[in-house]
Amino acid sequence: MWRSIQNPVSIRHKRPASLGIIAAFAATTFISGIWAPPADAQAVIGAVIYSGDKAQDSMITLAGWGSGSATEDEHVTYDGAEVLKMVTHGLYQGARLVFATPIDLGPYVVDKNSYVQFALIPPVIAPPSSSSGYPGGSGSGSPGSLGSGSSGYPGASGSGSPGSSGSGYPGGSGSGVTPGKLKMQKPHALENLRMVFVTASGKTLEILVPMMYATAGKAGVQWRLVSVPVGAIPGLKASESMIKELRIFGDTPGTMYIGKISVVTDPSPITVEPIEDSTIQANQKKNFVATAHGGVTPLKYSWDWDARDGIQEDSTGRSIVHPFHKEGDYTVTLTVSDPYGLKAPAVTKFNLHVAP
Repeated sequence: MWRSIQNPVSIRHKRPASLGIIAAFAATTFISGIWAPPADAQAVIGAVIYSGDKAQDSMITLAGWGSGSATEDEHVTYDGAEVLKMVTHGLYQGARLVFATPIDLGPYVVDKNSYVQFALIPPVIAPPSSSSGYPGGSGSGSPGSLGSGSSGYPGASGSGSPGSSGSGYPGGSGSGVTPGKLKMQKPHALENLRMVFVTASGKTLEILVPMMYATAGKAGVQWRLVSVPVGAIPGLKASESMIKELRIFGDTPGTMYIGKISVVTDPSPITVEPIEDSTIQANQKKNFVATAHGGVTPLKYSWDWDARDGIQEDSTGRSIVHPFHKEGDYTVTLTVSDPYGLKAPAVTKFNLHVAP
């Protein structure tokens, strides 16, 4: 069930801009704590949903879901404008943005190069303030299941029946918890965002977005750009694409900030820079670092260490430390791909000689 809106704050989203508005920026990839050189990409802004508009000029209502909340914050800025402060206590307790004028994603559904992009600061992890434990998670409810997105990437968790309060903060919607037992939500680095798009007809469309594919924002190192392909939102159709509400949750308790929400189009292909051949000693650990570009497209790095047994995914990550125990000559294959499967991957190979 929806939580009633208590003392809602209204802010207005900007009406969709034309596709002729160009925003040139350099996207810097941040994967597993490693920085990559800027990508030479230009993104076309198709619509600005939120960009720090003042409350008196607004048409978005802010509210919480479960024990979460959403408010305006003037102490943190993004490109000189105020931001949204969102408190989340788990994947089912977070923030709501209700649009007075629904956002039409119809023009972007069939375009594999279109993304809903969020500029955000992930939650800062802090220890609990009392002995009552970490914020309470879901209460009783029937187990939820992971749905599969039709575009090749997992959807978000299904929700169960409403749950009861746990110790710490009140529990929100239940999901997959045995009745009578408290699910303790222990703080950790944010790994996933759960986003729920609600259509004008009331249909809910969910997607789970991994933070490991976030890129660095231009407003400072603490900002991250999270890009979700419009075509990867499970169940979204051009015939039913008017979005009246957006719900945002994180998989860890904490406070996050949203500086901008927009729809961008970026046709940049995925490219990967060559890696030079090299020689190492047997049993020596070597750090392999890859550099790839794809504009705003999330990038996944997959390594195969020996082509002789077929190309497969032996390791993932932009920077990998890997030992070779047996002497000989190896062909290493790196594949950089779009985890949503909407853009063609890029592949590079290099030779490695392992000396005795």
